Amino acid sequence: MGRTYHQDNRPPGSLPGTKTQMTIRSKSYKGDGFNELTFEDATGNERVYLHAQQNMDTEVLNDRTTTVKHDHTETITNNQKITVGVGQTVNVGVKRRADTTRQ
Repeated sequence: MGRTYHQDNRPPGSLPGTKTQMTIRSKSYKGDGFNELTFEDATGNERVYLHAQQNMDTEVLNDRTTTVKHDHTETITNNQKITVGVGQTVNVGVKRRADTTRQ
């Protein structure tokens, strides 16, 4: 997967600042939004970035496993709903904390 850039099809970033990046960016039809997938390949700074202008849906027809080798942070600015059809197991190695702030 790749892109060929030329005078009429410019890369999303500015060169040479984004020379280590490969970006696929769409443009919303009759709008200013976009969806984007960027790969940063600078040694020691490698990263994958995914941007969804509106909703993002993922469907897995079998198992899904995610392994994070360091920290994992999630921020949800509105509501979260989790539905488990059969069972759920949570294993915490040292400490678990839950805080509720009433507004």
